[in-house]
Amino acid sequence: MDGIGIWIKGMAVAALHGMASGVLVALVDPASFNASASGMKHVAVVALTFGAFGTATYLKQSPIEKY
Repeated sequence: MDGIGIWIKGMAVAALHGMASGVLVALVDPASFNASASGMKHVAVVALTFGAFGTATYLKQSPIEKY
């Protein structure tokens, strides 16, 4: 596999890891993050935010210029 393919897979894994961490917040505060419609919206926002931070951290550590 070429360098850019590995880089793209690494970025995808970083985003998924961040999103999975965001979903775990439901265990910390089940009153706000529950299976109701508004609770699921909160979980989605937190998961996307954590995913964005994970992606940004990956881009900081492995910028595209290296490949």
